[in-house]
Amino acid sequence: MRVFVAILCALAVCLGQYFTGSGLRPALAFPSYLALGVAGLLSVPLAWNRAFALPRWDCVAFAGAFVLWAFFREVTSPEPWMAGAFFRLTLGCWVMYLIVASALATPAARVWFLVVLMGVGLVQAGLGAAQFGGVLGRCPQGWFSEFHRSYLDGSLLQAGQLMRRASGLYQNANHLAWFLNAVGLFGIALACLGRGRAWQKVVYAYVGVACSAAGLLCLSRGGILGWVGGALVILVLAIVAIFVSGTGRRWTLTALLVAAVVIPAVTVSLFASQSIEVQTRMNVLFADAYRPEIWKTSLRHLQVNPLSGTGAGTFVEFSRRFRDGASTYDDYQAHNDWLQVAGEYGLVGFSLLLLALVVHLYAGWQGYLSALKARLAVGSLPQSNSAALLMGAMAVAVTFAVHSLVDFNLQVVPNALLAAAVAGILAGSRPDYVAGVARQAPKSGRIAYSVLVGVSALGLLTAVWISRGELWALMAENDLLAGRQGEADRSAALALKSAPDNPWVQTVGGRVAAAGAGALSGSDRAEEKRIATEHFLEAVAISSGDRVLRSALVSALMVEGKWGLARTEVIRSIEMDPLRATGWEQLGMIAQLEGNLPMAVRYYGVASSLAGSSVDWKKLKVLQDRVRARAAEAR
Repeated sequence: MRVFVAILCALAVCLGQYFTGSGLRPALAFPSYLALGVAGLLSVPLAWNRAFALPRWDCVAFAGAFVLWAFFREVTSPEPWMAGAFFRLTLGCWVMYLIVASALATPAARVWFLVVLMGVGLVQAGLGAAQFGGVLGRCPQGWFSEFHRSYLDGSLLQAGQLMRRASGLYQNANHLAWFLNAVGLFGIALACLGRGRAWQKVVYAYVGVACSAAGLLCLSRGGILGWVGGALVILVLAIVAIFVSGTGRRWTLTALLVAAVVIPAVTVSLFASQSIEVQTRMNVLFADAYRPEIWKTSLRHLQVNPLSGTGAGTFVEFSRRFRDGASTYDDYQAHNDWLQVAGEYGLVGFSLLLLALVVHLYAGWQGYLSALKARLAVGSLPQSNSAALLMGAMAVAVTFAVHSLVDFNLQVVPNALLAAAVAGILAGSRPDYVAGVARQAPKSGRIAYSVLVGVSALGLLTAVWISRGELWALMAENDLLAGRQGEADRSAALALKSAPDNPWVQTVGGRVAAAGAGALSGSDRAEEKRIATEHFLEAVAISSGDRVLRSALVSALMVEGKWGLARTEVIRSIEMDPLRATGWEQLGMIAQLEGNLPMAVRYYGVASSLAGSSVDWKKLKVLQDRVRARAAEAR
C-alpha cells in the first residue's frame, strides 16, 4: 500500500507538469489534486499499523501554523478567483506534506517516490536537451487553455532565445530548472550514501549528472544559483559523514564524495565552457533590469499592510498601482516568492514560513546525524537510505530557498507539491530504528493523525468539486477558440450554473454569448448581446479591480452601441493602469465611432507610445492626414 501511495504522490507532481505547465489557469491543476486526494484517503489505513511513524511534532506545528494563516488570508482575500486557486494549492501541499511525513515515512517508500520522479526527470532532461539543441520547440502539453496556447505560439515564442532554453513540458524554463535540480541532487545523495547495489548507485549517479546538466540548459539564474547552494550543502554533509565515520574509513568516503559531487560539477563546467549559449547567459546572469523593478514594486506592496498582508492573489492589483515602468503587462508574480509571501500574507506569514524552513532543516540535520551513527553501529560504512534521503532533502530545501529569491515556483502547482514533499521528508526525519520511537507511536496519536490526513484529503477533493465550474469554463473557452459554438454554449451553461460567483466564469460566459450573437439576427441577436453584457457586468462587479475584465465589458458595451457607458468604464480602467495601451486604444475607438476623429487620433497616439500597443502606424497616419484635411477644409 505504501508503494502505491508513493507512486500516486509522484504522479500528482508529474500530472501537474503535463497539464498545468506553469500556466495560470487554476482548473488545469485538477488532475494533480484528484491523484493527491486519493493518495491521502488510501494513506489513512496505514495509520492503524503499529509501525506507523509519526512526524516530529515541532515540524508539524510550524508547518500547520503557516498553513492556517495562509488559509485565513486566502479566505479573506478581496480577489476571490486567484485566492481560491491559492487555497486549493495550499491544501494540496498540506496533504502532500502529511502523506510524505507519515504514510511514506519508511525509506523504501520514499525511494519509490523518488524513482518515479527520476524517470520523469530523465524524460524532461531529454526533451530539454533536444530543445536546447534546436531539434524540438515547445513540446505539446496536455489539455490546457487554448488561449494560453495561442499566446505562446504567437508573441512569446517569437523570441529566439526562448527556443534555445530547455523547458521540457513546462512553459517556463525557470520552473523546469526547479524540478531538475531537485531530482539531480537527490540522485547524487543516493549515489553518495544510499544502500543500493553497485548498479543502483551508478544509475542514481547517472540521473544526478543528467538532470543537473539539463538543469543548466534551462539557463535559469535562479536554477544555477540554487543548484550551487544545494551542491555546497551536499559537500558539507558528505564531509560530516567522513568525520563521523572515523579515521579508517575517511579515504573511502572521500572517494565517494569525489565521484558523487566533484565529477558531475566538472562535467557540467566543461560542457558550459563549450557552449556559446551558456556563456552568453552567464555573462548577463545578474544583468536583469526587469526583476529589480518588480522587487521595488513588491516592497511598496508590502508597505500597504505589512503585518497581515493584502490577501492571497492581490499582488497583480497592487503591482499595477506601484510599478514604475517595469512591465506593461500584468505581473501576477513578484519573481521572488519570499517577497510575494510577505506582501500577500504579511510579515506574519513570512515569519511563519521562514521559521518552518529553519525548523525542518534543523530536524533534518538531527535525523541525518542519528542515521549515520545508527548505521555505523551495525556496519563499516555510513551507507543509509535514511541518511541519503535527508542529505538530498536538506540540499534541495536550500536550493528551493535560494531559487525562490529570483523566481516564482511556489505558485506553480507541480513545483509547490514537490517542495511540500521535501518538507515532509525532513519532518519525518527520525529514524525508525533509533530508540524504537517511531514503532511505539501511541494509538491516540495515530488516530488523530489519520483523521487529520483523511479530513485534509476529503477537503481537497471537496474543493475541487466545488470549483468544477472553472473546469467547465475552461472547456467552454477551448471550444469557443476552436470554433465549436454549440459545445461552448453547453459548457458555459454548466460553468455558470456551478460557479455563478466566479468572475472568470462570468467572463467566459459573456464571451461565449457574444460569439453566439454573431450567428443570429434581429431580436435574438440583440438579446444575446444583452446577455453577454450582463455577464461582463457581473464579472466586473465581483472583481472590480481587474482591468482585463473591465476591458471585456467595454468591448461588449461598444458592440451594443452604449458608447457613454463604455467611455465611463474604460476611463476607470485607465485610472487603474494608465500605462496599459488597451485602455487608450478603446478610448480612441469610442471617439472614432462617435465621429470625434481629432480626439481619436490623440488617444491612438498615446496608445502607440506605450509598449504592447496594437495600433497600426500606417493606419494612424492615414487617420491623421484625414483630420488635417478636414481641418484645412474648415478654414
